[in-house]
Amino acid sequence: MLMLRWLLLFSLLLLCTVVEPQFTKEAIVGRIQYCLEEGKVLSLDRFKIQERDHCFAPLTQGPCKDREWWVQRKPDKVCSGIECMVPVKYITGIGICVTKHCSLPKVFYKGACIDNQIDVCKEKGKSLIVNLKGESVCECGQGWAIDPNGDCALLFTQGNCGQGNLFIKREHAIDVQDLDVPCRNNRSCQQKCANYSFEYFIETLKDEYGCYDDICKVGGRKGFCCPEPGLDGDIILWYINRLHFAEYSRAICIRNPCNAGEILFHDISDPTDNDGAILQVDQDKMICTPAERNVLTCEGEIEIKENGILYCCPNTCLAIFGFADRNRPRCRQRYFYHPRR
Repeated sequence: MLMLRWLLLFSLLLLCTVVEPQFTKEAIVGRIQYCLEEGKVLSLDRFKIQERDHCFAPLTQGPCKDREWWVQRKPDKVCSGIECMVPVKYITGIGICVTKHCSLPKVFYKGACIDNQIDVCKEKGKSLIVNLKGESVCECGQGWAIDPNGDCALLFTQGNCGQGNLFIKREHAIDVQDLDVPCRNNRSCQQKCANYSFEYFIETLKDEYGCYDDICKVGGRKGFCCPEPGLDGDIILWYINRLHFAEYSRAICIRNPCNAGEILFHDISDPTDNDGAILQVDQDKMICTPAERNVLTCEGEIEIKENGILYCCPNTCLAIFGFADRNRPRCRQRYFYHPRR
């Protein structure tokens, strides 16, 4: 009888060992990397109970309740439970549920839901955006981007690029014929990365976040700005830093490929079919567009006259700063479509 009890106790212990997973720092860090490769962050709770889905994109509802959303965890909070096994430098690779106080385009700022078009940010070209931690911060607004000097400059002007050049986003420059778009910091533009997961991650940032920072083109061939060799030991930080790039907009300087009196700009035509119905306009198609001379040095808004010529409105002509509406994929992430625009 005693032997039977010992066998039963041993069986229960063995069963508990099988059901209750053993968590190690290495296992959790590995899961963080797995989620980051998909442009998402890890839910430790769902990982702990061995749920198959445990990676969720920031600023979605994710595994959260109604009126909550999934955001990156801040590194300044006190840890608890298995969360304390996560190295501090990787802490933003996991997420938490927080209260979603407002619905976009309103933002939660200083304890209240406010219209994001209110002039809160005092620096030129900046507007309130929501970062991946769910915080409202001042960053370059719609139509503006961070230039190589770290300042906000108006897109489609020369900005700080010098005479004869244009300041535009990488995704627009990449589609310009006979124009090279190299990687930053003299890295090589490669057709394939050493690890396919790098390519997958770069493509995910492009498709899901509109972030083209590691897409390049040399000699007419598009490629990837892959991690530098020898970075394998710190690749998780590389993923975290690149995901952070998706929070704000940067652009590059290129030579203006157009004739005098023209600049590269969105195709603003309204093509029609045989019945006269307006077709869908590809707003990412760039063409040489007639522009007044003051457009290149504009610091207000670039608007379009009835004759199709671009001109500079010194102040904000239309209130267009906003946030993302996922039902309108043509808008940059965290921005919404403005009907007047």
